[in-house]
Amino acid sequence: MRAAVLGRSARYGSMRQAVAGVAAMSILAGCGVNAQMASAASPDAVIKAVKFDDASAVQRALQSGFNPNTTDAQGMPLLVLAAREKSDKVTEALLADSRTDVEKTDSAGENAMMLAAIVKDASIVRMLIAKGAKVDKPGWTPLHYAASTGDDTIVTMLLDAHANVDARSPNDTTPLMMAAR
Repeated sequence: MRAAVLGRSARYGSMRQAVAGVAAMSILAGCGVNAQMASAASPDAVIKAVKFDDASAVQRALQSGFNPNTTDAQGMPLLVLAAREKSDKVTEALLADSRTDVEKTDSAGENAMMLAAIVKDASIVRMLIAKGAKVDKPGWTPLHYAASTGDDTIVTMLLDAHANVDARSPNDTTPLMMAAR
């Protein structure tokens, strides 16, 4: 008798779970979300897509409502991560989304322009300038970073965009001092 009751309970439990699953899928479908979109837009999947410059995956996530200002586990925003990884196509996709904050910084206070300058990605620097990203900020600036690498192309781009050559870092260093090292 006990086995029969347990068997019925197990069947009832699985049936309940199945009905709950169908109900959840119906609710998601009614909201215009399908299971594939929900899983494709997980933060881990999008972060991986950013690292591998998979612009189509990032675009799909953004179209499904994914927040372009999401940060990874270390506090790095997607745009900053894209700049660090030289993911030019993803950077373009993120910049096409009006919700993207081009000035958002990581936990160290670095923004996408700074990371693009330090990794010598002139294409991303150009895109950010075209999108209206600031070339100066208090403390360390993109020009400090570009000057420290000796990348004349990026230094010139930043100066043409009116970056302050006399900007002072927290330790009172200027971009000119960085270039002279």
